Amino acid sequence: MKIFKFFQRYFFFISFFFTYSIAFSNNIQFDGLSKLTIDDIQILTNVDINSKNLTDTDLDQIVKDLYSSDLIYDIDYYIDNSSVLFSIIENSIIEDVYINGNIEIKDSQILDILETKVNFYLNKNDLNKDISNIRILLNSLGYIDNSVKVKKERYSKNRINIIFEIFEGPRYKITDVKFFGNSSFSDKYLYSKINTKTLSQFNIFKSGSNFVTELFDFDLVALNTFYQQKGFFDIKIKYELKRKRTADFQLIYYVDEGERYLIDEIIYDYPSFDTSENEINKLTSKFDQKIKKNDNFFDYTYVKDHITLVN
Repeated sequence: MKIFKFFQRYFFFISFFFTYSIAFSNNIQFDGLSKLTIDDIQILTNVDINSKNLTDTDLDQIVKDLYSSDLIYDIDYYIDNSSVLFSIIENSIIEDVYINGNIEIKDSQILDILETKVNFYLNKNDLNKDISNIRILLNSLGYIDNSVKVKKERYSKNRINIIFEIFEGPRYKITDVKFFGNSSFSDKYLYSKINTKTLSQFNIFKSGSNFVTELFDFDLVALNTFYQQKGFFDIKIKYELKRKRTADFQLIYYVDEGERYLIDEIIYDYPSFDTSENEINKLTSKFDQKIKKNDNFFDYTYVKDHITLVN
């Protein structure tokens, strides 16, 4: 008997709670409304929320309409038998934006790239973009082990502060670049073909960090292109990063040059021009001499310049 009374009281408490906190509109229920009313919700969507014959498409459209409004920060819905419960988080205006935890990166550098602005409604998508953009900025400056978190602090009933908590971590840098397997070109010559330049302990702040993974991949393409233009069509290059100290790395390129291709024969296929044949013959003769001086190896620069002159 006591157990039965306990469940009676528990059920009464749950019923009372939901009656107080959920606004009803026929078979649709809205949870989380404090500033907004049912009439406000209807204004924000083109779907008739009083309809008793709502489809899945209608429910999805309601979510899209409400989510696109600045008045709503987030929304979700649940279906229970014939009832639909919309769980709504109402939006707030941003009172101020704070940057915490950054040591080397200035607040102004971060604030300049934020979509989140003071005196505007908080936007979930903008907040996610801001986190991503801050991490991209930190990565580009060599802070690879960074982390970015966001906290919301209630300022008043309708306004909040946004706090970006930043952990920079150590600043990675490339202090040495090595090449292995290259026999046709010196290390210094190949080094001149890449954009990544070494930084010592003394010039780390001269031009920012050089530890940029996108740049490593770009340099790899540049080296492959250079070799191919010199006739190494089977070139294979890969790189490896080796830690020297906590934040100092060595960038190592492993080069498999393969065979360098020779030019066996040069064939010209163009109509005869009586007025310019002698000039063309002079150009082709000079080109032949260049190729011979290059030990008959293919060189894209020679070919490109020759085509330009003939044209």
